[in-house]
Amino acid sequence: MNVLDAWTRLPTGGRGRRRRPAVLILPFLLILILAACSPGSNTSSTSTPPSSTDAGREEAAQEDAAQDAPAAKQAGIVDPDNHGWPRAVRDAFGDIVEIPAKPERVLTLSLGLDEVVMALTGPERFAAISDIARSGYSNIVTQAEQVPATVINDLEYILGLAPDILLLDGMAQPELVAQARDAGLTVFITDLHDTVGDHLANIQLIAYILGEEEAGAVLMEKVQQRVDALAALVEEASAGQQKPRVVHLAPNLYVPGSATTSEEFITRAGGINAVSEAGLVSWQQISLEKLVEMAPEVIVHDEYDADRLRSDILEHPAMADVPAVRDGRIYEIPSRYLTTLSFWNIRGAEELARHLWPEALGSVIFEDFDW
Repeated sequence: MNVLDAWTRLPTGGRGRRRRPAVLILPFLLILILAACSPGSNTSSTSTPPSSTDAGREEAAQEDAAQDAPAAKQAGIVDPDNHGWPRAVRDAFGDIVEIPAKPERVLTLSLGLDEVVMALTGPERFAAISDIARSGYSNIVTQAEQVPATVINDLEYILGLAPDILLLDGMAQPELVAQARDAGLTVFITDLHDTVGDHLANIQLIAYILGEEEAGAVLMEKVQQRVDALAALVEEASAGQQKPRVVHLAPNLYVPGSATTSEEFITRAGGINAVSEAGLVSWQQISLEKLVEMAPEVIVHDEYDADRLRSDILEHPAMADVPAVRDGRIYEIPSRYLTTLSFWNIRGAEELARHLWPEALGSVIFEDFDW
């Protein structure tokens, strides 16, 4: 789960609730939400975590690379042959939602969904967009700045924006969805996932919902090309070499195990997630002693509270003999690549691959997606 995707929710009751700037609540979200980001937090997340053995992880990665495109087929689409209106789709709760006409005013309450919708439609179709989408935590800052209105955490305000559809992620509470639907909004809930195959499925589904099937096919092809290109580069760069063991480290010693976005980008970069190797699933808070015991060859972190992370953890005397610290293999990669729950986290895998295989890929420049 991406903590930024939890920054705003429909209110549980009452009117005129004050807007809470997303950036101000990030420290609390990072500490409180990461621990809750388990496979069960989304209704249709992968229910079986990856194998905890090296062979199992490698086999799963190979199968995933070969099956990315087929995994996207007919995701949530009730009648794939219907390209007219109305059209029906099945949401993350199993409910059938009818889309009466092509949505011209779209609203989401999730950064991951913002990034997908922006790639499919551009800024013109957004009824409003979040402050987070305009921040350094976003991959769509320039496009988001072209959307005049800002969405806030208030149902009455959302109704005033007159969106044709409200897109929510799998953390949406059913009673809150009911409030929005009772108010006359067309609401669709889709889960945001960790793997490329699921990202492709979401692109296809959202493109269908928005009546942008052609744009969806183009975007899926672009994403698949990036995935295939990275796989080829990593295969060549790592041939005959031992895969480095990697820990993605967050403040307060939170680390992601199996069934996480981090597992995905570490594996695609050609590394081994040392946290899942230790048998941990999802995000967990560990002790400094446990981190030392894991002895990762590489540590990666993002910019959030990076100074404190370095002073409190990485520079702690107990870490001196950890291979990543000893060999200077500690890398900062922007959170917009590492933690987003959209196809953009492929950029995280690309940047990590440059660090894991510096002799072969250190000079390679991976461009951001453009449209």
